[in-house]
Amino acid sequence: DELAVALEGPQDNMIETVIGSTFSYGNFNVTNTGNAPLTLAWSNGLAPDGWTVGFANPVTYLEPREEKTIRFGLIPPANAPAEDKAFDLLITVTGGNNGRLVESSVRVDIAVLPSEFANLTVADDTIRPYRSIGKEEGATQSIVVRNDGNLPIDGTLGASVVDSDGNASSDWSVSFSDASIENLGVGESLTVEVTVTPKASASKGLMYTQITLTSGENEIGIFEIETTVSSVDSNGGLFAVLPLYVSIPLIGVLIAIGMVLALRMKRSGELEDDGSELVAPDAFVNPDHLGTRRDEALDIGHAVNEIASGEVSKDEIAAALAQSLNLPAAPAAVPQGMPPRGLPPKGALPAGLPPAGMPPKPLPKLPLPTPMPAPAPAPAPAPAVGPPLPATGLPAGWTMEQWQHYGHQWLQQNGQ
Repeated sequence: DELAVALEGPQDNMIETVIGSTFSYGNFNVTNTGNAPLTLAWSNGLAPDGWTVGFANPVTYLEPREEKTIRFGLIPPANAPAEDKAFDLLITVTGGNNGRLVESSVRVDIAVLPSEFANLTVADDTIRPYRSIGKEEGATQSIVVRNDGNLPIDGTLGASVVDSDGNASSDWSVSFSDASIENLGVGESLTVEVTVTPKASASKGLMYTQITLTSGENEIGIFEIETTVSSVDSNGGLFAVLPLYVSIPLIGVLIAIGMVLALRMKRSGELEDDGSELVAPDAFVNPDHLGTRRDEALDIGHAVNEIASGEVSKDEIAAALAQSLNLPAAPAAVPQGMPPRGLPPKGALPAGLPPAGMPPKPLPKLPLPTPMPAPAPAPAPAPAVGPPLPATGLPAGWTMEQWQHYGHQWLQQNGQ
């Protein structure tokens, strides 16, 4: 395999440059003169400060006997003096194949031609007055024209408003405070007021204001600013004349006042319910249905006046049932103490202890002595509730309270 690469520079190995915003190019021809494909790598020497340099289309691969053209561009710094040889620059190409390398270089001279170039910028890049311009109102922006070339400038400013496709619109007008520039020295600057005014027929959408500086037949400076027309058409009134920082707080205050008034009205209002929600829609009702419902709600005779209503209350039914049933009388209060031990009560005993000892046995029946006149009897006590007393009277050692509770057990044990 034979690895070989040849690099040829531009004519006379010189690249002429012009001061401006675009690159000035020099063309280089590269040829693979060997019989093996090459992978290419490009490099260049260092340029002086302020210069912008670089390859436009570096080729990275060549087949055997293949030839390509590349472009190397340069932009001189502002106000670079015109000279035939500003500096020389080395351009190098390296070809590689399977770890083997081959190299070719060309050294070229860089020349700077006499140049007229105007740099157009806004006076304050934080201000964008060409946005939302009112129709027939206009907006003004300060434009700084600086001579970045190496020749004095004599030219005329011009402008047009174009759309995104570059078509100029007749619905816009642009004016300058001074459109003529005369003998602007190298490095000097001039401020010009530019006013853009949309007509009433201007359509909405993003437009561009293009400002150009022309010297003879050459455009030596161009600048573009985004431009839009206001999307709101005002017919006058308070908010049409107030600035935004005043109208927005004013709207907030009005909304707050309205909310306060609404809350006060809500608190002071009274809710009334005429009961119409209880009536089915389209149902026939008595014209005086409200008064009738009120009378029915206030009339309680059907519930408590049995003469008027003919009904029997629950209390009357309970009393009649109690009279018809032969129910035992309610037992008296439980006495204190227990009955005598001789009587083994069945079931639970009441609180307290029974009398000591067993109840005495029944005594034999003896003839009663002649009763003595007894004193006037005391008022008879209320009949006691409980089992009837035996013929011999209350058993000895028993009290009447004990008899009332446990007497039926004594009668069962004694077969009475």
